[in-house]
Amino acid sequence: MAGANNDYPILDKIAPSWADVTCKVQPLNGSLLVTRDFKSINSGATLDIGVQMAGGRVKQTTVGSLTNTFSFTLYLSGAQAFEKALRDVATTTGYVRDGGVVQIGLVFFQFDYLFTPPGSDDIFERRLKGCRLMSDAEASAEGTDAMTVDYTAFVTERVKVIDNVEYALI
Repeated sequence: MAGANNDYPILDKIAPSWADVTCKVQPLNGSLLVTRDFKSINSGATLDIGVQMAGGRVKQTTVGSLTNTFSFTLYLSGAQAFEKALRDVATTTGYVRDGGVVQIGLVFFQFDYLFTPPGSDDIFERRLKGCRLMSDAEASAEGTDAMTVDYTAFVTERVKVIDNVEYALI
């Protein structure tokens, strides 16, 4: 039958895409940085569950141990703004080595990223708490692509926020 609802399976709904991402970075005791200068964001959580065996079968499981992962790539302009926000906190806190070298890797920050599709009231939010930088690497190559900086961060806790309630694996 022509014109059936199957012709266009999505009616008046738009799924969130990268264009809908907003990122908020809040250094501990620092100023909020809101930016869209991100090329990529990767986060996740893995639960390692222990078991108690009896007769070759699992009798019980432990609560487990959670490992969070977080990496992201910023365009160079966004990386500079991000590192300045960390620098301001590090300087105020006294994380400065001899010679005036500011130690931004000692600053804790919270990282929230949100997706809201156009015309929608839905907010898809991920919150990464207790973050500290573990690595950074500048990525540049011949060509027309913008320069980027790749970061890896330690994460104390990763949650999803749905209807203002935080959800975590454990």
